[in-house]
Amino acid sequence: MQQPPRSQHSRELRSRRTQPALPGAALSTTPVYVSAAHRQRWPQLPARKGPSLLRRALFRLSLPGLLLCLCALLSYPLLFESLPGSSTARALLGTFPWLTRLFWTNRVPFLVPLLAHVSWLDLQAADSKVAAANLLGLVLAVAFVCLFLAARTCQRVVRDRLPRVQMRWLLVLICGFTLLLGLLFLFLPGGLSQDILLYALDGRLVTVYHVNPYLVNPGLLAHDPLYRALTPGSFSLPLVGPLWLDLTVPVAALTQGNPAFAWLGFRLLGLLLHVCNALFIWVILGRLKPEARLSGTLLYAWNPIVLLLGISEMHADMAVIFFLLLGILFFQRHIFLVSWACLLLAVLVNPLCLLLLPLFLRVLARETRIFSTGRRWLWWIGLLLLSGLLIVLAYAPYWSGLGSGGIADRLRQVFWPDTAQHSLLSAFANLPFASWAPAGWLLTPHHWMILPLILVGVVLVLGIWITDNLELALLFSGWIFLALALLGPISSPWVIVLPLALTLVSSSRRTSLLAHLLVLGALLAYYLALAARQWEGQALATIGIPVLIWGWTLFFISTWEMTHRDEDEEVVIPVRSTQKRRGLSRPSWPSRPAAWPSRPGLRHRQES
Repeated sequence: MQQPPRSQHSRELRSRRTQPALPGAALSTTPVYVSAAHRQRWPQLPARKGPSLLRRALFRLSLPGLLLCLCALLSYPLLFESLPGSSTARALLGTFPWLTRLFWTNRVPFLVPLLAHVSWLDLQAADSKVAAANLLGLVLAVAFVCLFLAARTCQRVVRDRLPRVQMRWLLVLICGFTLLLGLLFLFLPGGLSQDILLYALDGRLVTVYHVNPYLVNPGLLAHDPLYRALTPGSFSLPLVGPLWLDLTVPVAALTQGNPAFAWLGFRLLGLLLHVCNALFIWVILGRLKPEARLSGTLLYAWNPIVLLLGISEMHADMAVIFFLLLGILFFQRHIFLVSWACLLLAVLVNPLCLLLLPLFLRVLARETRIFSTGRRWLWWIGLLLLSGLLIVLAYAPYWSGLGSGGIADRLRQVFWPDTAQHSLLSAFANLPFASWAPAGWLLTPHHWMILPLILVGVVLVLGIWITDNLELALLFSGWIFLALALLGPISSPWVIVLPLALTLVSSSRRTSLLAHLLVLGALLAYYLALAARQWEGQALATIGIPVLIWGWTLFFISTWEMTHRDEDEEVVIPVRSTQKRRGLSRPSWPSRPAAWPSRPGLRHRQES
């Protein structure tokens, strides 16, 4: 390509600039003039057509969306075959017999004999339950491949820098497929977890039996249809907060004790929360990191594990995500009291969210520094009064017979569980070194909880020390729940949904990578539960292998970045201020990336 000649006139203009520039001042720009003759020789790049880019992006996103819907349809008969004795499958098929028309084994029966050529996929074998679970695991793996391809397409679309109006069309497409996928997972047979029946039973205890769900005697429920639909021995007292019990009351009142309608009602609630959470992620990332909002929203809204565990196996953490994201949304709009109220509502659903309150208090304290002294005192007094009012109103209906001792006992069971199940603790307890006395002392649930609590405490203290904006608060919040998911004594596929949502809105790629690897581990755990192949050491595969892959991935990425760094790149070394500061001050480590916003006045001190 021929370069345009240098203009003599522009050279004369540049030669006149003899005044030295002050340190830190922006240099003035000099216009460069190109004659018309030379301008014609300069090649003009073709203009990129917005509508064609939009149509291409819509097509590229529609294709994986349709494949995900196909994977959801393929899962219908497989889940029914994997859980033949499930009360959920029997109740749904009994109430909605037209669901069998969606079974591809009935629509295209010639595919079943073809699968018989592969022994571990033979649905006509004697052990068809394991074969159905194997095929379901394969279908969900293909669904994840489609999800990651769609996320890759979103990253390419962002590079085209489409206008805001066209980006909204992509949001409409994502929401449309989210509703379609949600409706497919709404009627999905199965029901590996009994949580929905337990939630409906808690609501009936309040509306029908007029007893406290925290103190109920199981003998009272012997003739209840929901209790009889439960798997024997699966009934347990609730460990959720009082606000979730209030949310179960209207659903239980509408379903009237019918197990099928109870499943459908809570799945509808999960679908509503899922769509709202996807929209919240879109809006939040639009301010925190606009280039990641398209892929971040899609990775949550179309995630098969989130759809499976958040709608088909609806869990209370969907409401926790809703209140947390709503609080973040209000915080971005500087409605701080409402934001704090939403955070407290999340705590009243899941008490583990108490660990997040110090981080957000740190950010709120920083945001209120601009207030005058009197207004600041009034604001904090109002925050304390609002907190006390919400807590009193939430626990007042369940205070009778429970008291402060009962509440403390519930909190102890949440933060300090007595059992271990499918976690790293249960995996280490079955290794040979567990017979050694010090290791045996450590590998008991009461003593093991010291490790995750120490790790969470370190992350929390470091977060309070460093956090000065909302993005850092979200990052450390995600790491707190990731630490609990990794080292908690009780592990299940449901524990990864909440940290996944927090890491997506924190817009940290490396943290989000760990969350998605743990999502794949949750998929493996779900498959093992369906195939009845669970063993005590499975956490080494579902948790240990994702962490190992994540660590090696970070090592190779860091090595690549160090070895391929541009040597001609100018390195700017900040000048340290020689002014002495009184009292305690933060050390220079850990250093902050340049992308993190600094404190007000810090840039001025460095430049001076």
